[in-house]
Amino acid sequence: MISFIRFFVSKPKQCQILIGIAVIIFTGYYTTMSSAKIDPKTVVGIWLFDEGTGKTAKDLSGNDNDGELKEGTKWDDGQFGDAVIFDGKDDYVEIAPSPLFNPEKFTLTYWMYPTAVGGNNPAGKGSATLVIANGNPGDGGGANWWFEFWNAGNFEFKSCQAGCAAATTPLNKPDEWYFIAGIYNGTEYELYINGEFKSKGPNKAGAPEKGLLIGSGLCPAGHGCDGGYFKGIIDDIAMFSDTLGEADLKVLMEEGVGKTLGVAPVEPTGKLATTWGNLKLH
Repeated sequence: MISFIRFFVSKPKQCQILIGIAVIIFTGYYTTMSSAKIDPKTVVGIWLFDEGTGKTAKDLSGNDNDGELKEGTKWDDGQFGDAVIFDGKDDYVEIAPSPLFNPEKFTLTYWMYPTAVGGNNPAGKGSATLVIANGNPGDGGGANWWFEFWNAGNFEFKSCQAGCAAATTPLNKPDEWYFIAGIYNGTEYELYINGEFKSKGPNKAGAPEKGLLIGSGLCPAGHGCDGGYFKGIIDDIAMFSDTLGEADLKVLMEEGVGKTLGVAPVEPTGKLATTWGNLKLH
């Protein structure tokens, strides 16, 4: 111990470097541990929208549930890398039906940047703008569950399998990024925005095998169902067959799905060398 103290006093620069390395190692370890609660086996789908070109949004989970950009859906800058932008008229992304989208409980997370809020239903029944839906509200059987803007100032995560109870909260400010998380625990729908719990509502999840519609509920004018088109940007979607905790949601929000789940570069390769250089300069 005495020898260590003498070394610390006589060689402060070297000690600073050693302390810096320890901080880097500890920070990396802590970050890994903070995201370790998310079991990779529960991943249903990952759509980062980082392609930036073409008409396919790859599912990076390995489950091959790729999305197809429909109509005039385009690529744009997102919260993490690229994203998809919707014009609010006829744009959407379609993912084919899969039994994986119907677990007994689940969590779905994503970023959205609405440039318009409130209902935008061309059918004239109610006033809803569908953001993400499991199924098509206009296909005769309805959607299993969905996220929507409802009327002038509410945002909802809901189902109409047993009535139409919803997790709902005010959200009436456009042109901002929002991190959305919807959790179904088997009996209730829970809604989180920017990592904070907002609301919950009891309901069931539909059993029919359906796909995902991103940006619209595909409810054409005159059809008589709810579901207008979303106007804005959507990025970094992930779905899990489990209920994530608030700590897990905050990791996904702060680090992004790609980094958290290891499907995107964690850090630039030169970061450690840069940090080491900065330590030596001081």
